[in-house]
Amino acid sequence: MPLPVPVGVYLHVPFCRVRCPYCSFNVYTRRGHLADAYVDALHAELKLRASDLPAGAVVDTIYLGGGTPTLLSPEALAGLVRGVAEVLPVVDAPEITVETEPGTTDAGTFAALRSFATRVTVGVQSFDDDALQRIGRPHDAATARVALADARAAGFDNIDLDLMFGLPGQDLDAWLDDLRAAVDTGVAHLSLYNLTVEPHTTFATALRKGRLQLPDEDGQAAMLRAALQVCGDAGLEHYETSNFARPGFRSRHNQGYWTGRPYLGLGAGAHGFLPHHGAFGVRWWNHRPPQRWIDAVAEGARPEDGREELDRASALLEAVMLGLRQRDGLARGPFAHRFGFDPVERLGPAGPRLVDLGLIAIDPDCLKLTEDGVILTDSITETVARQLDTGQGSDNLNPW
Repeated sequence: MPLPVPVGVYLHVPFCRVRCPYCSFNVYTRRGHLADAYVDALHAELKLRASDLPAGAVVDTIYLGGGTPTLLSPEALAGLVRGVAEVLPVVDAPEITVETEPGTTDAGTFAALRSFATRVTVGVQSFDDDALQRIGRPHDAATARVALADARAAGFDNIDLDLMFGLPGQDLDAWLDDLRAAVDTGVAHLSLYNLTVEPHTTFATALRKGRLQLPDEDGQAAMLRAALQVCGDAGLEHYETSNFARPGFRSRHNQGYWTGRPYLGLGAGAHGFLPHHGAFGVRWWNHRPPQRWIDAVAEGARPEDGREELDRASALLEAVMLGLRQRDGLARGPFAHRFGFDPVERLGPAGPRLVDLGLIAIDPDCLKLTEDGVILTDSITETVARQLDTGQGSDNLNPW
């Protein structure tokens, strides 16, 4: 009998009320007429993909994200979860997450979600109404507070609150107000995202034309340091670059991404990853336009826009990046098992230098960033990956 292989399932719902000016996700407004066909196609794609999974695959997390899943009915969302269990084996107590947006939910919505979901995220982004207007959010702070209260009243104790920093016109004091307001809600999980201006967004155009003023790098670094302090004082563990949780409330689904576990990505523009395919795994991504994706599924084809077999260099870079994003660090044993060498030994003199600078810590089990290192995650990741990618070591992959 093969050992159980935990697998995540992500179902993408691309519908939104508005497109926020910073958003580069695969989302669409005014597509409500596609909802029924879209849900049917999600069920169909799941059946197409089921045979791709390795022997012993067992689903332990299901994540309904977007977009705004709560623009679909709770009944449709519950049906998608049931559909996974009808096609694939599911563990006895899976983590089932639904992303929600204030203004698309009420007490009845959360009560219905609680009948099948174990976790919800609430996209608050800010408790400052002026800041919400500046980033184009279609709700206000009062609506967000009502959504959080409704989720708690429905019986959710695993609530994730999404908050953003580095917003236009935001200073450290304003960010501290947001942080404290979020912590005071008592939620079990905070996701704190630094606003980045992505290409081909409204904000990218505004920035290029000098119409968008954002905090500088030092200001954003100060905001991140403030988050580490405030969340730590509140008993929220910083377990990944953008994520903080009370003990026992880490996102199991997202940890699957960060540790290189297999996952099925279903829906328009969704990505999936199967590490057991090829030497270093295969990643695919679906057609982005919903109607094109629906049509491809209807033809009985995997609705892919592209796929790639990971080579050694890309797999190594990804392993370093994902490992260092986690505060538990890059696990030396699994890394050596996969790539054929110990990352600390390969670092050579660069390792002690980074330790002396107070940017990384090394112990027998892992290589991880310090609090100062977290502020410089991207540059340290690049330094470590460049040092490790020497083309030596084993090409054998042992993902399980």
